[in-house]
Amino acid sequence: MHHVEPISPYQTRFLTPGLQFDIRGIAIGQKGLIIFPTIDRGACFFSAWSTDGSLQESLASLEIRRLRSLQRTYEIGVFFAVESSYRMDRVAGIARLAGGQSFTGTDRIFVQYRDNRSPLGYDIVENVDLAGDLVVFHESYRQAYFFDKTISFSELVLKLRPRPHKTRPAQHNFPLLISVEPGLFPALVSYLSRSAIKGRAALLDMPSHSAFEARARRLFLIEVDGLPPRFIELLRSVPGVNLFESPAPWARVEIGFEHPIALHACPNLFPSHTRVLFHGKGQVIVANALSSWSSLDSLFGFEWQEATPPIAHSSGTPLPPFHIPLQLVTKAPRRSHPSALFIPRNELLTFYNLLYFLPSSAFASIRIASAPNGFYLIAAAEIEAIPVGRFFNRLGSHLYIPLGMEIAPPVNSTFLSTLLSQFQDMHVFWESNEHPPVAIPDKAFFPLSQSIVLHLAPEIIDTLSSAPPPPPPPYLAHPPSPTAPLRNALAVSLKKK
Repeated sequence: MHHVEPISPYQTRFLTPGLQFDIRGIAIGQKGLIIFPTIDRGACFFSAWSTDGSLQESLASLEIRRLRSLQRTYEIGVFFAVESSYRMDRVAGIARLAGGQSFTGTDRIFVQYRDNRSPLGYDIVENVDLAGDLVVFHESYRQAYFFDKTISFSELVLKLRPRPHKTRPAQHNFPLLISVEPGLFPALVSYLSRSAIKGRAALLDMPSHSAFEARARRLFLIEVDGLPPRFIELLRSVPGVNLFESPAPWARVEIGFEHPIALHACPNLFPSHTRVLFHGKGQVIVANALSSWSSLDSLFGFEWQEATPPIAHSSGTPLPPFHIPLQLVTKAPRRSHPSALFIPRNELLTFYNLLYFLPSSAFASIRIASAPNGFYLIAAAEIEAIPVGRFFNRLGSHLYIPLGMEIAPPVNSTFLSTLLSQFQDMHVFWESNEHPPVAIPDKAFFPLSQSIVLHLAPEIIDTLSSAPPPPPPPYLAHPPSPTAPLRNALAVSLKKK
């Protein structure tokens, strides 16, 4: 027995309450209903729906209810407002892929939505009053349900566990959030500040997991605009430090994982000041009670200096001239690319073996000069591909100091060029305070390939004209064959017969 019938193009009245034709001539109600046998099928439906498009326009009217039938079985019903048949067609197609059945209606009576057998939709055959909060009519059954429980969409999102996925390669130039345990926070802030990483930090007070805990748990959150790949790999290996990427303004998912639902499709699910942290192991932290955000520079970088008495002198008497020597001092580590390299004599064998693995661009850009204590190499790039020796940074036009050091007092590069004006055509290397700088003429530097690679020396072979001629090929002679080679054989066979 069929409980619904196809709608004809000229039908004007429907037995289903609230059913009417839209602008396309398709029978549709004010609401749509998708019924799934289990909650995991419903989660698959939302995952596919969020990937296909935005959920923002449907979240206001979205309702997820657990339905109880008269046979005490439970199913999941998803209710949402339907403005047009275009949206209902898209949602119904996704629901079929996830194992759900689509219905349309207005109040408590819903009828099967259109399919290929009935392009205009369905209407009920007879209006039967069944007890229940919801009654659905399908071509093969009719069923009454009672509302058992309401599940909010945000609750469903928080209960879904992230799944592993491949991390993004190369530079992570998108916003990241770092969660840090209190004991590691000062050291991490110091490390990021000294590495010129800009960001801000806040304190999160979380409730205790157990009544036996004496006080609430604290967690520090750091937001940065981006981190180099080496920073990401380093921080992911530190216990107590977790990195999260930002698929939505309120959501932070641990790097290396993704949420089953595309969170960028629901950007306003939580307020913008809320941070929801999804750990890869399933833990979810909702950060509502955050302290005010403060920049990392304001939390680190202050140094106390001893008070010194002012220099007393007469206003009419000029200060006597005095001179202080320049020195090399260690500076805070910053990201910089070296411009020169010194390789001592005891590391030349390793350097020779590395030449076979250098890229071709390195041989084109690197120049080398030989000195009694080793080799000096200069290049605008590719110099850091050689992992031996000591790297140098260039100051001004032709002064090189070791990487990780700076000149004190911090004079500018123009003044340094003035001090070295007599060494304009030379490269000056200053290795330490114990040894004076070394000046090497620019003409002493030659391309790396010209200085290291040996020239090919092909062996000359005499031409074939002076060699003796080859012997003639051997002549093969065959004996003459008889005119009738098979005649005797045929006579012998006839004689035997």
